[in-house]
Amino acid sequence: MERIARSAVRAYEDAFHACTLERLSSATCKRLDALLSPEETDEATAEDEASRQAPAVLLKLLGNPGRPSLASLQDELAKLDLLRGVALPPDLFDDAASRDLERCRRRVCVEAPYELRRHPQAARLTWLAAFVHLRIRTLTDDLVDLLIETIHTIGARAERKVERELLEDLKRVTGKQNLLFASPRPRWPSRTASCETWSFRWSVNRRCKSW
Repeated sequence: MERIARSAVRAYEDAFHACTLERLSSATCKRLDALLSPEETDEATAEDEASRQAPAVLLKLLGNPGRPSLASLQDELAKLDLLRGVALPPDLFDDAASRDLERCRRRVCVEAPYELRRHPQAARLTWLAAFVHLRIRTLTDDLVDLLIETIHTIGARAERKVERELLEDLKRVTGKQNLLFASPRPRWPSRTASCETWSFRWSVNRRCKSW
């Protein structure tokens, strides 16, 4: 029974991979495979990178955004532009189940790029396409959060700068203590005036009762 279930799952996955591969153009397939290779650089640094293995482009796409800053925004935007440059068909996974896409994404995240290259073309490209599809959504959400946090950080820094400038201006004012002690003090009514007020009210009340 278990063997039959495994065979059915394998047949379903093979059909899903074959259907996805049929809808990918040759140019898109090349761009997907390029994610498993090191990033192309100029000839000046090609020899240096040949001596030490450069990381695959895919590993750069797996990183999480750092602290909210302009540099983090630029890095995430560069990742998003790279993924959009793969140019997946807009309706590639409209009929695909979310669990299948998530399974493909996890496969790409846990395996090293050299291990992914060993898999058959249909499975490899389907996993990479699902990863790109979901990663674009995640990066868009991360960019929105980074933008909001960066705006709040800039606003907080601007407020602290204004407060610091006000404090510096206050320190430069001469005779601050004299100005504070020279302010008029509140004058409270004397005890005699208060007694006269209550005597007047008592006499008025007494006359009203006699009437």
